[in-house]
This record gives sequence, structure tokens and C-alpha cells, in this order.
Amino acid sequence: MRLMILCLIIAMVLLAGFGAAEESEIVFPVDRETVEGARRLQTLRGSGAIEMGGMTGTIDLTFAVPDKIHTVVDMGLLRIEQGFNGETAWILDQNGQVEELTGFERTSIVNSAYLTGMSYIVDERMPGEIISVNDTTVDSLVYKAFRVIPEGGDTLFLYINPETGRVEITREFIDEVSLTSFMSDFREIGGIEIPFLQISRASIPQFNARVEYAEIAVNIPIDYSIFNVSEEGRVDFSIPERADSVMVGFTYHNGHIYLEASVEGHAPVYFILDSGAGTNLVELAYAEKLGLEIEGELPAKGISGYDEVSLTRLDSIAVGDIRLFDQVAAVADFSGLGLKAPGELGGLIGYDLLSRLPCRIDYAAEKIVFYRSGIFTPPDSTLAIEFETFMKIPVVKAEYSGLEANLVVDFGNQVGLVFNQAFVEAHKLEGTFTDIEEMNSALGGIGGKSETYAATGGPFRVGPVEIKKTPLMVVAGGLGLSGSTEINGNIGNSFLEQFSIILDYAGRRLYILPPE
Repeated sequence: MRLMILCLIIAMVLLAGFGAAEESEIVFPVDRETVEGARRLQTLRGSGAIEMGGMTGTIDLTFAVPDKIHTVVDMGLLRIEQGFNGETAWILDQNGQVEELTGFERTSIVNSAYLTGMSYIVDERMPGEIISVNDTTVDSLVYKAFRVIPEGGDTLFLYINPETGRVEITREFIDEVSLTSFMSDFREIGGIEIPFLQISRASIPQFNARVEYAEIAVNIPIDYSIFNVSEEGRVDFSIPERADSVMVGFTYHNGHIYLEASVEGHAPVYFILDSGAGTNLVELAYAEKLGLEIEGELPAKGISGYDEVSLTRLDSIAVGDIRLFDQVAAVADFSGLGLKAPGELGGLIGYDLLSRLPCRIDYAAEKIVFYRSGIFTPPDSTLAIEFETFMKIPVVKAEYSGLEANLVVDFGNQVGLVFNQAFVEAHKLEGTFTDIEEMNSALGGIGGKSETYAATGGPFRVGPVEIKKTPLMVVAGGLGLSGSTEINGNIGNSFLEQFSIILDYAGRRLYILPPE
């Protein structure tokens, strides 16, 4: 099971007509005056209103040539700040924590910088490839269509109204989700036509959004420091003052790690430890029992698709002697998931605890040791497995039958090694399987369930661990993590339970060690 509140990657398409450098063989319906106006653009700042997922708020965007962009979305409980300084893309999340963006999260913000700066017109800005594709009819109007691939970004499709020379529609993919944006209410600002209204429609309705600008100004003084990533986020946790480490016991039950946690001083209940959860989550029935205020409907990505979650603010959540305070958490209904906790179920504990302190999970002893960051001494570096994050979730590179695979490390997955069916089919891996067995039950969690089958596979290696005959499962699906274009599967507890696991978010390293 995994929950990931998606970053608000809204492509801020602030652009005029469409043009090309003189050496290009592609002819766009735009005049030289428009191209020169785009070249004069040095800075841009816009502010307005945003609607998404049943929530409303404000949006502020700042851009500076050639490739710097900064966006703040504030919808009350959910305030997200993100930026790109030309090299590093980053996010400051709803709990004030800074995370460097990789994968589709990074390419989406690079795309936004490319479009906002009109780099498809001004070739001395951000480089990219432009390819003419077949004309497309939308609402009886034939649009000139182009495929654009910014360097460091991802494929964009731009649709130009031949009567006005404006880019009025864009289409891109946020991982496996298609997002189409419609621009209107164009106004001339500093000699550049800029749309003040953008309506985005996605293949997943939870991503539908509306952005309407109240003010846009160009070529004004700005503070360039806003584009740079903050070195660290706010401190939102505490451990005993003189403790170098804190040990927390857990119950390993039905393939899940159950921690006892106290919400706002109430009696402890059980929470599942889930490294696949990009934020902490409170189960709906428990949230209602505590009388928590709940608001909004936002998209959450699971293994088999998407679901809606709400938000709530917690004064505190305590796990042993560790206390998180002033937390924004998600709220979701677990009633249909078939979980069998050893007692009352309160929700999930994920990134918002695991990223704060390095920890060692010992399945056999049923204990976790959390280390004070400045005192933690990692094991031999030759044992380290470097990881990146995918929506705040650790992803490692592993090897199966000589083929590289990007796998989520998922303490919330009660089974073991799981491959996405698309990955298996793309590389014809079924030929390496034996003992194939259809499963009577589906694999799933937030976002639904997917059909699976089990098999014995070939050689598998992750870090120092090598297995010649690997038990595994294959999960079908076109949405969620099982349909991801970047993730090939995940590693869960029935594999990890054989070891002692150290997870160090600050060092971006995972260690798979013999049990203590």
C-alpha cells in the first residue's frame, strides 16, 4: 500500500504566438514583431487564483531568463513552494520540508520554465527540439501542432491557432497521466500576448485544475534568491535532549510493520509504517472519532490507480519518544482494504517520520532504532545502496537477469519483489519465469486493486544481496505505480524481512544488512 500526495505540477503556460529561429525549416504562424517581443522578456511575475481537488487558493509565479522559475501554491492547509534555478529543481512541501525533485517531477518544472520563457521562439534561451506533427481539429478549428522536447524536460505538444498565432492548447504527460491545458483571455503585457486563464483537464479527474491570473507584470525587478533551494526545512520534530538514538518496538503482523502512535495526546493506536507513503495518513473512521477537521479532495497515487484523500492538521503525533508537531496529514477511508491490524488502526506513518531521522529496522527483533542525525555513523560505504526519490519515496536500481530495474523500497508492501506487467512484457521476461501461478486475490491498496500472478524468477541483485532463484509477483495495471513510466516495480516486506534495513534520507542511502 502506498500513498503519495502528488506535487502540484501545473504547467504555467504564459506565452504569446509561436515562432522559430531563422535557421529552422519549420514555419510558424507568427510575425517578427512577436518574436522580438519574446526576446525582450527578461522577468515575469504573475499572481492569481487556483482551483484543484475541491480546494481553492492563490498562486504566485516568478520567472527570469533563461530558465529560472518559482511557484507558490497556497490553499490553506496545503501550501507548496517549488522552484528551478537552471540546475536543481526542488519543492518545499506542506510540512516545510525541502526535497530535490527528480524524474517526472523535475521534467515537469523544466517544461514550465521552457514554456514561460518562450524558449521555442528564442533559441538562445533553453535548448530543445521542435518537430512538426499532423494538424489537429479541436471544436471544429484546425490547429497547427508541434512536438517540443526541452533539454532536460519531457515531450510537450503545442497547438497553435493559425488565425491568431497563439499557442492555445498544450498537452503533456505527468508520468502515466495525460494533462491537456487550454489557454484563453489573452492580454497584451509589455508587447507580449499572455493568457490570464488556464483550464487543465487530465485523464485522472483529480488532476483537473483552473488557474486565473489577476495580475501579470514583465521586466520588473525580482529577488533572484527565491530560485535557489533552501539548505534545510523547518524542524518539526523532537527527540529526548540527551538521547543519541531512540528505540521503538513494533508488531510485525500479516506482512505489515505496526507502530503504536499517539495523535494529539490520545491513547496510542496502530499505524502501519510505510516508506511508500509520501505523507502521513489518518484513517477516516479514526479521524472522525477524534473530531479532526477535514477538508479538500486531492489525488493520491496507489499501486493500481488513483483515489481521493482529504487533509487535516495535527498538533502532534508521537511514536515512542519521537514527537512530530504541527503536521498536515492526509485522511483516507481504509474500510475496503481488508487490513487486519493487531488493534485499532489509526493510519499510515511514512515520509514525514522516516525522512527526519536515519533509522534501522530489525524485523526479527521487531524494533526500529532512530538515530540523531548529527551523531549517526553509517556502515561501510561499500555496503550502501544509493537511492533517488520518486514523489518522496526511495527508489533503488536493482538488476534482474542482467537487466536494470528501478524499484520502490516499500515497507507498506506486505509481499516481496513485485514487477509491473509492462516492464515484464517490454523485456520478454516471462521466459525467465517458472512455477507461474495465478493469484486468487488481487494486489492493491489506495487507488484500487490489480490482478497478479506469482512465479519463480531468475537471478536478482540489489546492493550486496544476490538471489539465484527469485520468488516474485507480476502486477497488471495501466494507472498508478503499476502503470508508471519511471518505476518498474517494488521491493516489499517478505523480501526485506530477511535482513536489517537502514534508511538514511539525508544521505540518500539504503543499507541491507544481516539481522542483528
